[in-house]
Amino acid sequence: MQNSLKTDTKTYIFLARDSSFQRYCANILASNGFLTHIIIEEGSSLPNDNSSLTFKSLFLRMAWGNRTWHNKRIFIDGYDEFPNNISITRVKNINSQVTISLIKTLEPNSIIVHGTRIISEEVMSSAPYCNWLNIHWGLSPYYRGDGIMTPCAKKDWSKIGVTIHVLSKDIDGGKILAQQIVKIDKHDNFYSLGIKMTKIASRYLTEG
Repeated sequence: MQNSLKTDTKTYIFLARDSSFQRYCANILASNGFLTHIIIEEGSSLPNDNSSLTFKSLFLRMAWGNRTWHNKRIFIDGYDEFPNNISITRVKNINSQVTISLIKTLEPNSIIVHGTRIISEEVMSSAPYCNWLNIHWGLSPYYRGDGIMTPCAKKDWSKIGVTIHVLSKDIDGGKILAQQIVKIDKHDNFYSLGIKMTKIASRYLTEG
């Protein structure tokens, strides 16, 4: 019989990229018993402080501001490292065969997605029986694929929030399970709003 990673306990997979947002969420999930495996996709939406000074990189640096200060101000802790007691698999593309094979082997109860590229139908069909949940930076259905960038640009403050929904074929279009508007203070920028949305989503996923 082929060896399997599946156990009698519940299995939870977190599909993410490597940033302070995803590390914090993973630590909250793990500390509350809602995380057993992490699949990390290569790449990040965060600007590299050592990258060449293109227009895009300059814009992102201004939008993110002082990340270290905001991390300490809002996250406080739990954002530096992924939990060290959780199995981690790194892939170049979250839609790879490695992801599909691991999901089929683990037979997870739930899969939580945060900040990866769009999950393919092939990956989703590898575990059609489990709960697929997505953390979306944006208040669906008002702002879906464009997240919070558009409401920020429009100063549509009442629509800046986070949504947790069932992952579906439609981008950020699955059944809404929870959402909350973010309270904005005078120090906030695009980056700190992301911290607040991640904290809200992490709390909901562990406390309900």
